[in-house]
Amino acid sequence: MEGRGKAIFPFADSLAVLDRTDSQNERLQLLHRSLQQHCGIVDRVALTLFDSANGLLTSFVASPVEENPLVHYQAPLASMKSLQEAAETGRPRVVNDLDPFIVSPSHHAQRIIGHGFASGVAWPLFRQRQLAGFLFFNSYRKNAFRDRQLETLAIFAHLISNHLLGELDAVRTLVAALRVAGGLVHDMEPEPADHLERMSRFCSLIALELCRSGRWNLDDEFIQLLTICAPLHDVGKIGLPTDILWKNGRLNTTEKEVVHTHPGKGAALVGDVMAAHRGHPGAMAGLVRNIALLHHETLDGRGYPEGRGGEDIPPEARITAVADVFDSLTSPRSFRPAWNNDQAFALLRLLAIDKLDPDCVEALVNNRDGIEAIQMTFPSPTP
Repeated sequence: MEGRGKAIFPFADSLAVLDRTDSQNERLQLLHRSLQQHCGIVDRVALTLFDSANGLLTSFVASPVEENPLVHYQAPLASMKSLQEAAETGRPRVVNDLDPFIVSPSHHAQRIIGHGFASGVAWPLFRQRQLAGFLFFNSYRKNAFRDRQLETLAIFAHLISNHLLGELDAVRTLVAALRVAGGLVHDMEPEPADHLERMSRFCSLIALELCRSGRWNLDDEFIQLLTICAPLHDVGKIGLPTDILWKNGRLNTTEKEVVHTHPGKGAALVGDVMAAHRGHPGAMAGLVRNIALLHHETLDGRGYPEGRGGEDIPPEARITAVADVFDSLTSPRSFRPAWNNDQAFALLRLLAIDKLDPDCVEALVNNRDGIEAIQMTFPSPTP
C-alpha cells in the first residue's frame, strides 16, 4: 500500500489562496505574512504605481491596511530625487536611519516617520523595461535592512511584482485590445485617444477628491482600477452602425434607440472577454461591466439602459459619467467648438440637480488646477 499509511501530502501551501482572491490588497497581505516568516523585521509593504504619461507616483495597495500612513497619495516622481535615481539606476534605495529625513519637506517622508517607521527600502519595479512603480518595505527598527535581509527582499520584490503587476498588465492588455477592436471595426477608434486618456484621469481626480474631502470612502485599489478601466465606458459602440456612430448633426428617434443599445452591448462584450481570460479577478470584471453598462444612468432614474437612480447607480458609473460629460463638452467636435471650462462647470452644476452625482461634480469643479494639468498633458488635436 502506497506510503504504508503515512501522509504523502504533508505540506500546506500558504500562498495557494493567492489565485482565489479578487483583491490585490488581500494578495499583498498574504505575501507580506509569508515574507515576515523569512524576514520578520518588515513591518509594512506598500506598492505605488507610476504613470509615465504625467510622471506621477500614486498609492495602490499596502499591508497591513490599518498600519498604512499613506492613502490617496499622489506626487510627481521628479520631486523625489533619491527615488528618481533609484529608477534610473534600477537599484533599490536603502535608508537604515530615517531620522535625518525629519526635516524633509516631503509629505511622504513626514507621514512615514510620523508613523514611527525608522528604516526603509524603496524597490523600483519594471515591466517591459519601463518603470511601473515602487515597492516600499518599512521597519520600526533602525538598521533593519542589511545584505542578508536585502537578498530576501529581492526574492519577494520580484514575486510581488510579477503577481500584482502581472495582473494589472493583463487588465491593460484587455483594455488596449478592446480599444483596438473598435479601430478595426470602424477604421478609427469610436472615441479619440486623447479623450480616453483625459477622462480616465478625470475619474482619478474626482475619486481622490471625494476621499480627501470625506464625502466618499474609496480605497486606492478601487481608484487605480477605475482609472485603468474607465476608457472602456463606450466599448459597446463597437457594435453600432458606422453611419450612426459618425453622423454629423442630430440623431432621429430611431437612431437614438440604436445608440441606447451600446451600454448593453458593451457589458456583454466585456463579459465575454473577461470570461475568456482565465484567472481574471471577478471584482475587476464587475467594475468594468458596471462602467460599460451604467454610465448613462441618471439620478432621477430616467437614464438608460436600466433606469436606475440615485445610489442604485454604482460609484464607478457615477464618477465615469461626470468625467465623460465634462471632457465631451470641453473637446472640439465636428459640429461645434470646444466649450471652455467655466461653461462646462456651469452645465455640470445644472445637471447635478437631477442627472449627475452632485458630489462627483463638485469634486471635479473644485480641482481647476488638476483639470488644466490633465488638459495640457493630453491636449485635443486642432480640428
